[in-house]
Amino acid sequence: MGLTYNIKEQARALGFDDCGIACSHLLREGQAYFGQWLKGGCHGGLHYLERNIDKRFDPSQLVEGARSVIVCVMSYNRGPRDDDDRPRIASYAWAADYHDTIRERLQSLLAYIRREVPEVRGRVFVDTAPLHEKSWAVEAGLGWIGRNSLFIHPCFGSYVLLGEVVVDLELDYDARYAEEGCGHCRACMSACPNGAIIAPKVLDARRCIARLTIEAPSMRAETEQCLPAGATACHGWIFGCDVCQMVCPHNKRAPVLNHPIFLPQGGVDRMTRDEWMRLTPEEFTLRFGRTPISRSSLARIQSLLREE
Repeated sequence: MGLTYNIKEQARALGFDDCGIACSHLLREGQAYFGQWLKGGCHGGLHYLERNIDKRFDPSQLVEGARSVIVCVMSYNRGPRDDDDRPRIASYAWAADYHDTIRERLQSLLAYIRREVPEVRGRVFVDTAPLHEKSWAVEAGLGWIGRNSLFIHPCFGSYVLLGEVVVDLELDYDARYAEEGCGHCRACMSACPNGAIIAPKVLDARRCIARLTIEAPSMRAETEQCLPAGATACHGWIFGCDVCQMVCPHNKRAPVLNHPIFLPQGGVDRMTRDEWMRLTPEEFTLRFGRTPISRSSLARIQSLLREE
């Protein structure tokens, strides 16, 4: 069948829902677009985004002699959610930290490739190194970047997580995904309560609830200056935000796969405001220390709840 076919089959055997392979090269157009986005200040003071721009769009800067970018997709879609009056948390953060669980599977995939080609050089990436994952997923033929600036898979929607294996091995490449699957839909742009999607595919992080609830609190004043008149800051969200995904038609018809690694931890999907306010730092660490929520702190979460 060939190595490329076998790699994709191995990715699926490891639990990934799709896998595509792109030829490693410099993505000049993406690099230029990203540079303009930074120049406009839309990164909202997230200065780490200003570093290593060349590496984001040229994998050979991360793996010497890189020839292929293997992109893997895993869905965490849980179907329609009913938050009623409970504090709201982005659904990717309910589970054990995907950086760890997905990295383990990517390492297994790289180990498989090394068994087949012992001399191969490669690295795995899960949103922690300067590799522009969304762009490489498009290059690998897996989907497109939607109006909300998120990657959208034609079957699984945007409730997906990406991981990559970059190798110095030539493989058979998938055609770049050329369609724009959003059509005339602007649901995400209309639904964002802070107007953070200022143009199709352009997210102003200074207005974004996810950035406001996760990143440095010192950015709060700058965020509030950018909000539409009368808008509140977080709208009941205490970690991340799913609003632009909740209204996306592609997510409404995406399958619910219920991967075990995305099971909610610590009863996070049932926590009431009072339960959050009664939680102690020790209980917070015990229940959520292995989830992305640990990027925040209990004190900060309780502070956000007091503001609502």
